[in-house]
Parts: sequence; structure tokens; C-alpha cells
Amino acid sequence: MTIIAMDIQPQRCFTCVADSENFVPYARQAVYELNKQAMYAHRRVLVQNLTILGCAGFCTGGDTTGFVCPMGSTKRAETSGLSGAMNSIGNCDLLPGLPQEFDYDYVMSYENQDKKTAGYDKLFTWLKQANTSTILIGGMPLEKGMLEMVLKLSKAGKWRVVVNLAASRGVCPENALQAILAMRRAGATVLANANEFPVLRRQTGRAFIPLHQTA
Repeated sequence: MTIIAMDIQPQRCFTCVADSENFVPYARQAVYELNKQAMYAHRRVLVQNLTILGCAGFCTGGDTTGFVCPMGSTKRAETSGLSGAMNSIGNCDLLPGLPQEFDYDYVMSYENQDKKTAGYDKLFTWLKQANTSTILIGGMPLEKGMLEMVLKLSKAGKWRVVVNLAASRGVCPENALQAILAMRRAGATVLANANEFPVLRRQTGRAFIPLHQTA
């Protein structure tokens, strides 16, 4: 049986304070726990959202001249189009400290609703083919991408969904709390941090030790 660690949208675009609708406070603090939960998994999955403007919408303003991005990236906006702007400033890059995209075992990326729906279908098929028994999940935002993924996972298979709160961040505390309650109602197990994974496994009568050791 396969244990999957799933990183939901751990992207730089959620660190832009100019985008109040999608700004996730302390997003980068989730990186340590995302990497830690991966130690307990056989495979690691990345879900990327390519629809969030972040700094691309607020810093470029459709201008094609050079600019200084608040996220720490000084690059040239080649186009005012959505995809071009995001790619030109690395808006959808992963947070510092995470693996490169090609180091993940499976990547689900989407830039519109049609590709998102198709992406879910392909992801769930891959999870079933991988003989998945447990999914350790973290990411952002808790009340948006995280909630949607947990609810869909809970309906899509017989695997156990485990939410790592220390690896997750939300936009609004009140909405994040409601999202956590909704996840629990859907059948997901919610843990404070990765250190509780071994305890959970012992309670279910299964040995659970880190599969990978950090350097």
C-alpha cells in the first residue's frame, strides 16, 4: 500500500501582499512541514494553480518595462497576457526550500476550469494505479484549494486523507477554521503536525516510520 505526500499550491503568488484576495500570511513557514511529511511517504505529488495573478497583475500593470517585484524577483514582463506575465516573473514558482517541479513523482497543473476538471480525473486515476492507501496533504489556501482537494479526495477513493495543519496556511483565520471543520465532516483526519503521523499509524495497528531521512 502506497503513502502519498501531496503539496497543494505552495507557490510564490500567494505571498504577494498586494493581492489581498489570495495573500496567505506566513506561507513560507509551511515549507518545513511539507518536506517533513514527505519523509513518511513513498511518493510526492504537486498541485499547481496557474490562474492566480499575484504580483503579475499588480506589479506589471500591463507595462513591458523592467520592474522590481515585491516577491524578490527582478525580471522583465514580456507581455500583459496572464500566462506570459506569470511566467516572465516566476509568479507560479514554488516557495523556496521545496523540490523542483521535476523532482515530484506526479504534477497536476491547471490554468482554467476545463484543465482543472481533467486534471482531477487524471490525478485520481494515477493515485488508484499507485495503490494509494494514505494521502498526507498540506498547502494553501486552506479555505480554497486545500478544501476543494480534500473534499474531492474524500469522495474519489477508499484511501485515508490526512491533513497536516502545520503544513497548511489560509487567507482568513475564520474561513480557514470553517474549512477544517468541513474537512473533518468529510471524513479527513486532521493532525497538528507531521510528528503525529507515527502516532496515528500506531493507533491503527500499523508500523509507521520515516521512509526518508533528512541530511
